[in-house]
Amino acid sequence: MEIEALHSDTNRATVARDVEAALLEDGHLVLTGPRLACVGAALAAWSGFAALPLELRQRYHQSVRAGEARGGWSLMREHPVYTSHMGAGELESAEPKQEYGFSVETGRTLWPDEQVAPGFAAGARAAAELLDATSRALLAAFERVLGEAPGFLRHAPAYMALKHCPARPSGAADGTGLHEHSDAVVFTMLAQSMASLQIRGRDGDWLTAPADPAGALVVIPGDWMELFTNGRIPAVRHRVLDTVQPRTSLAFFQNLAPMPVGPLARFVGEGQPARYPTVASDIDYVGGESGVPRWQTAQAAASAGVPAG
Repeated sequence: MEIEALHSDTNRATVARDVEAALLEDGHLVLTGPRLACVGAALAAWSGFAALPLELRQRYHQSVRAGEARGGWSLMREHPVYTSHMGAGELESAEPKQEYGFSVETGRTLWPDEQVAPGFAAGARAAAELLDATSRALLAAFERVLGEAPGFLRHAPAYMALKHCPARPSGAADGTGLHEHSDAVVFTMLAQSMASLQIRGRDGDWLTAPADPAGALVVIPGDWMELFTNGRIPAVRHRVLDTVQPRTSLAFFQNLAPMPVGPLARFVGEGQPARYPTVASDIDYVGGESGVPRWQTAQAAASAGVPAG
């Protein structure tokens, strides 16, 4: 689908039907068009920042604050969602995987100035602005797919993460850079510089996502669409494979402001009972690093009396 169609004020019903058809037939959506050039530029500038000396990058660590702004950089091995499947070699690597994560409200992020990382802050902001507008248009289309009125999906500022993964020798370990999982969001938008992201198609086979950050953006439904539609539109399971050359990628996670998420009335009826519980969109992150959907692990933890993390 051309990204221009999403940004048009006309034919919104047609766009929603096209989105629904893609999700039902392929399980995902691919947006294309020249507007995405800024995404490619942002990843190129991010690659430059990722190559800076460690002491410079650490000035923008997530733990660093300057007034109300906070840094976005971190090593991926600092987070349980990644370390849960990292081997000893990767955990101790001198050139580990890294990311820069931030809210689309980019004024709250601590950015390096132009002298430190040319083009990085401006490029990341431009990509975030485009993807935020695209995400809002997608939310409107998803509301039509759900048969709900505008505003049903309570918008929350999205979270965007730029990732850099070093080259990994051919044949190292099992070649999986991030294990199979789904996301506890309405949808995720993804772009990559190298063919490493794989998504499960509706037939169960693995598909390799386009490696064209300036021209192709993959949209995959998350857990909340699976719950809302009672399984009619499943959350897309996906994984990342290691590559023998360095790669960069972008992930844009569109969640919801606090609201209940569960099977909607139009997807439940005679012979079609509710297959999923109703959970909170801001459900606690408990055991999600296992690859099991967060709503399942959180429910299991609550039943077992495990405190929220």
